[in-house]
Amino acid sequence: MQLGDLSSAVSDFSHMLSQSISLPFARRSRNPRPQRERRVPRASGVTRTMLVQARGSLLLADGTVDDAALVEVIHRAGGRRCRSVVLPVAEHGLDGAGERYRRYLTRFGVDPPQTILVHGPNGTQDPEVCAVLNQADLVLVGGGNPEFLVDIAQDSALLGALQAAFVRGAILALVGPVVEACGDWCFCPERSGAEGPLRKGLGLVPGAVICTGARQGKRLGQILGSAMGVGAQVVVLDDRSSFLLQGTWQGQVLAGSVLAFGSVDVPGDGVVDERHLGRVQARVAPVGWRLDLAAHLVLPPGSLR
Repeated sequence: MQLGDLSSAVSDFSHMLSQSISLPFARRSRNPRPQRERRVPRASGVTRTMLVQARGSLLLADGTVDDAALVEVIHRAGGRRCRSVVLPVAEHGLDGAGERYRRYLTRFGVDPPQTILVHGPNGTQDPEVCAVLNQADLVLVGGGNPEFLVDIAQDSALLGALQAAFVRGAILALVGPVVEACGDWCFCPERSGAEGPLRKGLGLVPGAVICTGARQGKRLGQILGSAMGVGAQVVVLDDRSSFLLQGTWQGQVLAGSVLAFGSVDVPGDGVVDERHLGRVQARVAPVGWRLDLAAHLVLPPGSLR
């Protein structure tokens, strides 16, 4: 199949998600969580590379966060007394966006979160901003412009503070189309460069391109074609999806459904609902199921974690 024909194959996303899924699942040893390389400066000025394991969790939600998913995130962050931060991402109307995301948390009794307003690249180097993130248990990043977030955060102190908080054990919640910025690559068709329409993302989900607007078949086909060119998986959310990733390794679908595309050549010892679209494999994870991005598996409720 040509990738240009993919839009017709995935145009009815809701129908694909409604198909029955079965998995002859056998218990096996747990895969180690993927570790992150971190370059550490030494006194001599030379750097060495060490591996660190992310202890935090990452909530991805395309539309409004499901209430049960938000309660789960607050619980993981330490409950109503958790130290929370709201980081709205918008070129205009930051104050209004920040207030909306504050209400997400305060209506569940969380202590009023601190709001960080970043108007451009200069604000991402502010040491006071980084100090706030260094103390946070829960960071809610919301907005509709992933390209703007990539622009202002790339190679910044703000991004370093977000990644450090995630490694330390904080919960990062990305809400709205801005979730597309959190993979290794971000799809930016209007600003194509040397790698085509993919740009370097925030790197919170290694080896992945995150896609929203699941029913936009033509756009999904473009993303899939670009992602296969760099060997990346594509994780697709619709406007009802709430997907909680633990340490970027294994995620549980708390609401809606999540679809993951990858090359059929990737290793793995099991496949759920395998659908070959050319040389592309689709995995469907409905609510309550787990999607293992490292092993390319969908695991049913109650399976070995």
